[in-house]
Amino acid sequence: MIDLPDHKDFHQAFKRIEKSVKPLIQDTYKMECGDSATHYLWDEDGMVLVMRMGRGIKRQEFEVCDFDVRQSDKYSGYKSRHIRNPIFFDNSRINAEAGLGLNDFFTGRALFNIDLLIDRILMEPGHLREPLMLTLTAAVGQMSKMVFAISERGKNGGRGANVGVQVGSWAIGFWRPELHFEISVWNCFFNKGSALLRALEREDNQKTFPLCNDYKSLAQNEEPSALLVQGCAVDFIESLADSSIKLLITDPPHSDRMPYLELSELWNSILGVIPDFDKEIVVSNARQRGKGQISYGDNLNRFFTKIGPKLKDDGFVAVMFNARRNVCWEGLHPSHGSGDSGLRYIGRFPMVYSAGSLVQDNRKGSLKHDFVLIYVKTENTTIPKVFEEIPGWSTEFPV
Repeated sequence: MIDLPDHKDFHQAFKRIEKSVKPLIQDTYKMECGDSATHYLWDEDGMVLVMRMGRGIKRQEFEVCDFDVRQSDKYSGYKSRHIRNPIFFDNSRINAEAGLGLNDFFTGRALFNIDLLIDRILMEPGHLREPLMLTLTAAVGQMSKMVFAISERGKNGGRGANVGVQVGSWAIGFWRPELHFEISVWNCFFNKGSALLRALEREDNQKTFPLCNDYKSLAQNEEPSALLVQGCAVDFIESLADSSIKLLITDPPHSDRMPYLELSELWNSILGVIPDFDKEIVVSNARQRGKGQISYGDNLNRFFTKIGPKLKDDGFVAVMFNARRNVCWEGLHPSHGSGDSGLRYIGRFPMVYSAGSLVQDNRKGSLKHDFVLIYVKTENTTIPKVFEEIPGWSTEFPV
């Protein structure tokens, strides 16, 4: 683990935010009876059900009244003070369209409450501010209009009781279902913060590694340490000293499997990060980005070319990769892209996916694992016997 906040410090900060912000947020969800709602069911732009549920609260459902509508309308069209306008492209694969804005993904009330949280988080010292922003961004999916409603949970082949409409979750992409939930921003934040607190409590006695401010400090540090860099991997590789890397492990975007920066844009906008879309090495269905198979292979080849001189003579490169189409592999093939870099492919082994991954495509013929491809720098490098002991090891290229 790297520079985890102290469990007690984070707990105290979490309690400070709860004391100051929770009442303000709950007031925005107040019902006519005086209690605060936790969930609202929406059908497109119309509120159809008000609910209270959660820890210590037996599920209660209320018909929508004028008071509920007026409460929501107070924040109609609210513009965030902290979140920048997101940048989207026309990409039907991830349900994105150019011109989408924050109000397409959040109710005005949710944005108002997210701003309240950010106001208070920014008052905390830096070492606590970052994990608190992590808590917020981890919860943002459930704060959005992307939480779908499940109307027939409990049925099994026509048998079983219909337990009523249930809360789904945000999964992946920017699908905004007509029937969706608006969930209390505080509940979402509290649940994620509580989970992080439990994790920190378990990690109190675990070894941690210090973070360095720059690569020079990292290279000179004799103790295990880490450096986190936000930016273009190719640019960072160029800044390293020649013959300085013993092992480089990389997991580049797998062709058109996932347009990472496009999918991260909503969260980057909350963090105030402006990504460099032009430098992303990926295949995207957003035509205006010009990120096709040819540019992907060229950019991947450029990355490999930068790696070669930085690797020690006895160094290794491990690349995690998989793709359905052969053309996607060209930048990695020993006779194509990687062959121009001074690297030599020696073999690969399978890396099994996490079981039950929602993102994994489970259709017939889908990928079941990634490959870890191993390269060395020179023809004279002695290949360790340990590779042959890895289950599934093969010297054949995957395609």
